[in-house]
Amino acid sequence: MDQALIDDDLFRTVSSRRVLSGFGAVFRDPHEYDSGYERVGAADGAADALYALSDKSARADAFISHSWSDHPTLKWLALSYYANMNRAVAASLVTCLALLAVLLVHSRGDVLAYGGAWWLLPIFLSAPLVAFVLALGGGGRRRWWLDKLCVHQRDASLRAAGIRKLPNHLARSNRLVVLHSEAYFSRLWTSFEVATFLAARRADCVDVVPLWLPPLVLAAMASDIVGSALFMPVANRVTPALVARLGPFGMLLAMLIAFPMAYFFAIGPVVLAARARIRARREARDQIRDFRLTRAACSDERDRPLIEARVAALYVHRDDPVGAFEEAVRGLGEFARPSGSATSFREAALPMLPFAWSTIANVLNCDGSSCDRGAEALGFDETTGFMIAHALAGLSALLCSFTLYPLIWRLIAAAEARLQTRRRPIASAAAVVTAYSGWGLACGFGSALSVLACQSGDPRAIAALVTWFAALVGWNLYLFGPETPRQPEGPPDGSCELSPTSLARDDFRAAGVD
Repeated sequence: MDQALIDDDLFRTVSSRRVLSGFGAVFRDPHEYDSGYERVGAADGAADALYALSDKSARADAFISHSWSDHPTLKWLALSYYANMNRAVAASLVTCLALLAVLLVHSRGDVLAYGGAWWLLPIFLSAPLVAFVLALGGGGRRRWWLDKLCVHQRDASLRAAGIRKLPNHLARSNRLVVLHSEAYFSRLWTSFEVATFLAARRADCVDVVPLWLPPLVLAAMASDIVGSALFMPVANRVTPALVARLGPFGMLLAMLIAFPMAYFFAIGPVVLAARARIRARREARDQIRDFRLTRAACSDERDRPLIEARVAALYVHRDDPVGAFEEAVRGLGEFARPSGSATSFREAALPMLPFAWSTIANVLNCDGSSCDRGAEALGFDETTGFMIAHALAGLSALLCSFTLYPLIWRLIAAAEARLQTRRRPIASAAAVVTAYSGWGLACGFGSALSVLACQSGDPRAIAALVTWFAALVGWNLYLFGPETPRQPEGPPDGSCELSPTSLARDDFRAAGVD
């Protein structure tokens, strides 16, 4: 590691744990020290304490770029989503597996011991949820550069030097995290941060986190928790009579009825959220596509000539430096989306995470009734075969669930694009009902095939079940499979880390990078 980089007092980083503590308190207005304290000494002391939270560093894992006009809580949620979502999902699944292991140890491996145990569902919904929330709010050990903590907010000389060194800070950050909102690319300083970073890095070293995405995902998860809790009581009311009359395929009709009924309350919120998502994605795409440096607002117009001069210095080797910068920003629309495809697997699967938790509980407790009674109702000679069919049906339902929200978003997007304004809400509500009904139909079909294959052992039924699972896997791969986008300009080694020797480039020195 270059010791000169570490010796630079002005480049500092802060742990992600500190940034994420306090539910977004760190993102409050940086000018609070100008008016929030009666005594200057108290304000200076508070600013010193904040600055002391950061440490001298050689590099940052990420440079956090944001607009101060956005709500602090939304930025905290977006960073928590960016940094901790994978860990939160893992924590919830590990909790589920730990609960399953404890229950099996307690029953000495008897998987039939918990048939009819109604209390399993509340436990499998609440315990993983607690683990999920705790992990999502955690901090981790990443080192971030954040203006509020890494630039002194009261000392005029330190503040001016820290701002002057902004290109240097960006050059020493491995990734740029953009907390994107409608205001982001309308601000000159945030646009300059993007310009500086893209002058030396590929656009796929930028992580764009829309501020609307985490609240939407978490709200959808909350809806799914309620729907998962209501599903079995509804299904248990309609399934027995239909199975008695129609046999295994009575489950198909039962699921077709049960899913829309259990999730009926979610129609309104899902429609509103889906329409807001479509609108936000469209606005973000249009804003990036139509970006012009001259349109960006600056709170202090005296900064504009300085920033434009530094943009020109960063792209000095191009015939049109400003045009080259604007082209680089517009490239974010292709390479720095939340996912490589229009709908990422994470965005589609996260809302259905509670359904995965509840599926484990419903398999263990045999859908809230005695396992022997359930096996007898479906014509199984042995309860073991019933449990295997039940587990396969749960797996089928889980694979179907991942495609629910993409289907909702596509149907509503079609309604938004083709219908008149006054007809869109009704069409969107019909799209949600159709999607939930289709989900129920697919789950019922998978359940019927699972029962037939495990009950009869007929090779044709087994082949049909295997074909069904292959179709589900193929459909998920089609929806969420990786794209192969055009490779952007940038270092050929595929690394987002900038070597110390790159800091000596003439265009960086001209822009203020020492």
